[in-house]
Amino acid sequence: MAKRKLNYFQKRILFILGIGLLIVILLLFIFFYLRFDILKRNKKIEEDKSELLRRQQMMERIQKLESEIKEADPYFLKLKDILLSETEVVNLEAQLKSIALKYNLDFNFRFGTLNQETTSEPKHYTFNLTISGRLDNLIKWLEEISQKYFSLRFDKVEINQTKEGSVSKTKKGNEIITQTIPPSYEIKIVGKVYLR
Repeated sequence: MAKRKLNYFQKRILFILGIGLLIVILLLFIFFYLRFDILKRNKKIEEDKSELLRRQQMMERIQKLESEIKEADPYFLKLKDILLSETEVVNLEAQLKSIALKYNLDFNFRFGTLNQETTSEPKHYTFNLTISGRLDNLIKWLEEISQKYFSLRFDKVEINQTKEGSVSKTKKGNEIITQTIPPSYEIKIVGKVYLR
């Protein structure tokens, strides 16, 4: 078959069809580009929404914690007032010793190191304390200091019997007097005294 030349009208139709096809391809390209761009922006918006929600929840938690801190401040101040000041700690040994003498106990006390405040503990001195005597007097002494000194913390308590109890009989005239001597104990305490 011989090649036929296209006339003007046919060339014009082919030209218009070519341009139409080119426009359709261009429009499809633009459509897919815009679709991809919209999906990408939508994903970014969703990520931003979740980030905003996370930050909003975090801010709510912070506000709640701040309000709880404000509510706890009066109690915290009361707790701080229970703790001894450094000037009161100086007299602590004498006060503990006077209570021990009240119950006829032998008393030995020694301060250790001063430790600065941390997030888990307030400022405090360590101490070593040794006290000995009858068990009932030791219990009375411990009860009294536990009521008076809330800022004392015993980390280690060791109780040892130092003397066995005994019974002695003495004759006074025609009477026999029986005297019971209770056992003696020694308590060694390693602890902390908390400061304001």
